[in-house]
Amino acid sequence: MIVRPTSRLFVAAFLLACASSCSSGKASVDGGVPAGYTRIDDMEGGGQAIEWTPPSGAPGWWYTATDCSANGDISPPPATVVDGAFVPGVWSYSALPTAHETFPGVMSTHAARLRTTSPLQGVWGASMGFAFSWSSADAGGRIVATAGPDAGAQGLDASAGPATCPIIVGAEAAVDLSAYSGVTFWAKGDPTGERTLQVRLQDLHTDPAGGLCSYIDSNSPDFCYNGFGAGIALTETFAQYTIDFTSLQQDPNWGYRPDPDVFDAQHVYQLIFQVSTPTCFTNEKCVGGAAPPVSFDIWIDDLYFVNK
Repeated sequence: MIVRPTSRLFVAAFLLACASSCSSGKASVDGGVPAGYTRIDDMEGGGQAIEWTPPSGAPGWWYTATDCSANGDISPPPATVVDGAFVPGVWSYSALPTAHETFPGVMSTHAARLRTTSPLQGVWGASMGFAFSWSSADAGGRIVATAGPDAGAQGLDASAGPATCPIIVGAEAAVDLSAYSGVTFWAKGDPTGERTLQVRLQDLHTDPAGGLCSYIDSNSPDFCYNGFGAGIALTETFAQYTIDFTSLQQDPNWGYRPDPDVFDAQHVYQLIFQVSTPTCFTNEKCVGGAAPPVSFDIWIDDLYFVNK
């Protein structure tokens, strides 16, 4: 399923009085959060953590990921392991070339940006995202496991081997999102690059922290990371996209699939924005052999829950 931009007329019906905004280094004129929405992150603050505060634990933090053979080909750079020590990725929100209005009265000057610095060749693609909550206040309470030789690369892990590729499990805490019907955000993609985006939520069944799927062997039918998601066709200018949780589906071709195959909104770990290489349907398996090169420049802005 491809999700098209949300109509402004549809959005206007939900816009009422605004509330006060978060004060984490706010750089824009912000009318606040419209009624009917809960802000996850407006990308205006500093640091790596999202704005949304979970009921328990610490707020999650943004990260990027790709196959670690291509870590130098995307920006911001992903986490790695150097000489056996975990080296966190470097994250910062990007200044927009021109400020733009999202909700009426809400002006944005920064956004989350994922781009290639060199074309990705022969790998599944790349992603940026965050865990909603960490069980430790230690910027994620990171727990690092050694990667196997063909471990996957959909989340915070990669497939080039144990020397350079971290798998991070156990630090995430599940959150209950059943009070929300979906998410809404603004996004755009560079017209010269790939502009098909997958928006995926990892729940109890698809995230390693849930303990039900396997995160080591990507050839296993129980492999993790086949999250519940929807496809988005981006335009070259910012448009609003709204994704209802009831529309989320798994890829039927790979990975662990629960029975019934339904998104578990009461036990959610991560939200991921992923650009996949055309013809690839998992992080390592591509139709017709090696994946073709892919370049992209993706922007995500003003991310909210849609309240029920």
